[in-house]
Amino acid sequence: MYRKASLIFSAFISLFMLALPTAANDEINVIIKKMQTPSWDCPLPSLQDELEDTLKLTSLTDKQRFELSAAKGQFLICEGKLKEALTLLNTITSQEDIDTDSYAYASAIYQIGFVYDMREHPTRCEYYNQAQQISSPEKHSDIFTSASLGLITYCSDNADEAERLSKMFSVLQRYSDDGSPAELAHIHNSIGLLYGDLEQHALAAEQYIKAHEMGLKVYKGSNKLSILISAIVSLLASGQTDEAYQRILEYGSINSEVNTPLTNYYYQYALSYYYRKTKNYSQLAYTLPDLKEAGSKVSSSLAPYFTTGIKLKFVFTTKT
Repeated sequence: MYRKASLIFSAFISLFMLALPTAANDEINVIIKKMQTPSWDCPLPSLQDELEDTLKLTSLTDKQRFELSAAKGQFLICEGKLKEALTLLNTITSQEDIDTDSYAYASAIYQIGFVYDMREHPTRCEYYNQAQQISSPEKHSDIFTSASLGLITYCSDNADEAERLSKMFSVLQRYSDDGSPAELAHIHNSIGLLYGDLEQHALAAEQYIKAHEMGLKVYKGSNKLSILISAIVSLLASGQTDEAYQRILEYGSINSEVNTPLTNYYYQYALSYYYRKTKNYSQLAYTLPDLKEAGSKVSSSLAPYFTTGIKLKFVFTTKT
């Protein structure tokens, strides 16, 4: 009787011990799923500590570590830490035996293209093209859409203005019936980028404002501000200073709750640009020290991005 009970107990313990790795593995996979964020959005800041703690686990498989590291790249980009993000993403994508069919790989390739895009470096086209090729409307659809929009906007040298706009509005048409507010905001933002690239700043501002108002329905934290700054700069570039000032006030109100180094820099940048455009040089002189201080808290790798004056892009703001 005792021997039989002992055998049953031993069998139970063995099954329990075998189940532990599976349970732990399932828990990690749940965390990975939680960290995945669409290419046009930013991860919730509240998830960052959990991500870092999970990455410290020695029990992670190579696949899990890769997926979490790809998610970390998106966090870094949203924080404006472009150099750190590029180093991480280049490191993980250069490893051997990577599942190049995975969402994490497609996301990492797209993110590298996005970093080069923010630096206005032509290498962005190489990575946007690769990201598009390894995805599709059915497979990693957000990556496919984002990469396609990037290619239309910045990598269509052989296409004229009408053709590029036609392609962009075709993407919008594809999502117009059942696209989420986040998807539609992303597309309108990309149309704004294209108009801005064509120096049609009034039309760009119109698209940015549409994108911003759609994004407000779904975005949280600093993402509420990422497109608004582009709208403000385009309004100023097109001479719509009164509307721009109202949008700056809106930005300041939202930023009183968001208050990240990157959004603070955007706010000071917008104020200084507004005072320069309206030739209010006394207020400009008063604002410049705040702009300099805010800039000192943002990655130096963003400097070329801000000196363009009007080509402010949709920064995942803080998937931080």
